[in-house]
This record gives sequence, C-alpha cells and structure tokens, in this order.
Amino acid sequence: MKIIIFGVGRYLENRYNLIKKYFKAKDIVAFIDNKIENGQCGKFKNNPVYSPPYIKKVCYDYILIASTYYDEMKSQLLEMGVDNKKIILLEKYCKIKEKGILKLDIVKNCYKRKRVLFLSNTMYYDGASLAVVYAARAIDKEKYEVTIAVPSIQEELLNKIKKSAVNVIICPSLPYVDATEMYWIKTFDIAIVNTFQNIQMVCEISKVIPVLWWIHEPGKTYHALYENTIRIFNEYNDEEKFINARIATVTRWAADAFEQYYPNRVDTIMPLGIPDERINGYKPYIERTIGFITLGSVSEIKGQDVLVEAINMLPREISNKACFYIVGHCNDRDKFVYGVKKKTMKMSNVVFTGTLSRNDLKELFNKIDVVVCASREETLSIAVIEGMMYGKVCITTDATGVADFIHDDVDGFVVQSNNPFELAKKIGYVIQNISNLDDMRNSARNVYEKHFSMKVFENRLELEMKQLLMV
Repeated sequence: MKIIIFGVGRYLENRYNLIKKYFKAKDIVAFIDNKIENGQCGKFKNNPVYSPPYIKKVCYDYILIASTYYDEMKSQLLEMGVDNKKIILLEKYCKIKEKGILKLDIVKNCYKRKRVLFLSNTMYYDGASLAVVYAARAIDKEKYEVTIAVPSIQEELLNKIKKSAVNVIICPSLPYVDATEMYWIKTFDIAIVNTFQNIQMVCEISKVIPVLWWIHEPGKTYHALYENTIRIFNEYNDEEKFINARIATVTRWAADAFEQYYPNRVDTIMPLGIPDERINGYKPYIERTIGFITLGSVSEIKGQDVLVEAINMLPREISNKACFYIVGHCNDRDKFVYGVKKKTMKMSNVVFTGTLSRNDLKELFNKIDVVVCASREETLSIAVIEGMMYGKVCITTDATGVADFIHDDVDGFVVQSNNPFELAKKIGYVIQNISNLDDMRNSARNVYEKHFSMKVFENRLELEMKQLLMV
C-alpha cells in the first residue's frame, strides 16, 4: 500500500504514534503540506515534505489528510483531480484497519433484562469519561444490563467499571460505525452516546435503536471542538440525520453551546451525579496552612494563568498562609504551560502535582480546604461538585455550568471569568475568614445532595430511559 500524508502540523505531531503503529517506512511515499512553496522541500521527522503539486509526480493508493481542516483540504485535492475514493482522514484510515476487532470484558449477562449500551471516546480520568462511569453505576442493574463500548480505556478505570457489574467492549474502530459494528450494536435496546465528537455514531445508530445523545462540550466561547468535529464529519452536519435522537446536555451552559449550531434542538438538561466519598464531616479549622486545589490539564481554557496572577496579587502576609495545588497534566513543551510555570518559579506555595491517581487525589482532597475553578469556559466542573460533596469551600467563575447551582456568598463564591483581581479578592477573603465559613460548607454539601447525588442521578436516568423505550 502506497500512502501520501497531507499535513505535517500539530495534528500529525499529536498522532505520530499512529504512523509508527500502522505503517512501515516504505508505505509512505510522500509527506505534503500547504506551507511548503512549490519546488521547495521542508522536513518532518527527518522526512522530506513537499508542496501539494508534488502529488502528481507520485504513484499512490491513498492520500491521508492529517488535519482538522479535512473538508477544505479534501476540496483542494478534488480540484487537483484526485479521486474522491482515495482521500481519507488519517485517523479514520487507521480505525478502519481495526474493523472487526473486539475485546470483551463481560461481568454480567442477562438477556431477560433491557440492555443499555454506552458509547464514548477513549476513556481516562477526565470529566466526560467519569460521567459515563457514574451513569453506568447509577443505572438499576435489577432492571437493565449495562455495557460500555469504547475504542480504548485506561486500565485503572476499566477495573473500576467492572467492579460496578458493568460490561466493557473495547472496539478500536469506534467512532466509525458501519455494518460491522451495527451487527452487535443493534442487539441492545437503548444507546447512550457520550460527547459531541460522536455525531457519526448518533446518526447511524439512531436509525436502528433509540439513542440518547449526552452533550458535555463547551462552545459558547471556545468553538474549536465543535468546529473541528463538524469539519471532519461534515456529511453528518444535518439535523435531519439525527432527528431520531433524544438530546440531553449536562447543563444549560452546554445546551446554549450546542444550540449555537443546532437551535432549539436540546430536549432536556441531564446533570451527572457523583458517588458520595465523604467519610467524615468537615474538621474544625485550627491554625495551619490553608489548602487550595484546582484540577484540570494546564491549558488556557482551564485558566490556571488567571489563578496564578490572582495569587501574585495577594499581600505576602496573606498568601503565605495558604498552599495552592495545581493538579493535572502539564505538557512542558506547550508555550502556555511554560508561561504559567515561569510565573510561579519564585512562589514556593504553588505546587504542580501533575496527573494524580484516583487514590492520591482523594488523599489530597482530605487535606485541602478550598476548591478553585478558574475556567474561562466549562460546561459543568466535576472538581467543584467533588468539592461540594466533601463540604469544601468552592470558588468558581461565572463561565461554568456549575455556577447556575451556586448562590454567591451562600453555597460558595462565583467570580467573573478571566478576572484575576476579583478572584484574588475572594481568595484573600477565604484565607482571612476560613474559620467562619462552616455555614457555606454545609450549604455546599446540600447543593451536592439536592442536585448531584447518585440517587438523584439514578432517578434522572430512569426517566430518560423510560422516555427512550416509549419511542
């Protein structure tokens, strides 16, 4: 097989493992990129990179587009006379090579019950994945057999799921479904498809069984995820193709993001629930360092730079009373991450922990007093919900879905997004008044019990599944 790779930017850089896994060096006859001028030659991983006209000089079987600008680049190739059947997205080509491969982890099988199938992206300890884990756990196993199907999954999370009497199917070809996958998908009674990126699965599966499409993604301010997905799956960017699906969003914020692209299409708001892991109530404050925590991969949308700037604004005699834990993946080659870390070089009370295991995170939660979400846009914030579950003081921006559930100065604090001055004022207030915030901690716990407990979540899911089975 002779392959041309079109695009050598960040998309390919982030997926270069696919090149190493699925191709031998002799398979790739050329790398092409629009940034290379005609007649010139660039470099990518020591491979020569040519301009698009070079395609006419090479014999090939397929051109694999390595970019989120798939639609535009495909049009460019078609204008050059390339056969439509020879153009395919790199990731899709690799997934197709995995067609028919299934790894089954079956812990419970009962065909007498209604069968519920969750379909999601690759699963690890992120918000969307945990939403599926908790939803699968919340469903009544006396009424339903529950299975999760994903292209891949982190081992720790897989073991956690199996303990909840939930089956797991590893299907590497997802999210690209055709007759091969539909053969086993259609044996289920209900499908709950997680995240907007799985639009193709929603459109295809909803032709044969009832589908609930559960949306979590931001898009009111940060549009990249929606726009990249629509470019890649442009043939499915048509409301008529998912007309049979029932659409739920995790918050009103997520609904507003979705309806910027598909107006008035959301059917219901379905927040998630999380397990109650609090063992003891809040320990009375004694003179000690006050612990703050913020969670999420260090990135612009998560706003760790705003938090660091806010800490810098605090008078030293106040900030010295606190320690700030920044928990989450740090890509040290990223300019944003580098900039945030550089600002904290002389701040001994700011700690970057990197990614923590679930047990280590629980241990840290038991030590800290305050949860901070400085996000510029976040449709919910599991971190804040966990904070409320533990009865912590929570500070969130007004650009989060969870802010709709918090009465400012009662259940927690809501500050203006991207405003380090306002965030600094709230952090300073909490440090100076930590021993007087028991009522707020109790109110935060009440918000968790009323809106985000597993019992409440179970009731929401039961109503949605009954709705689907009536279709």
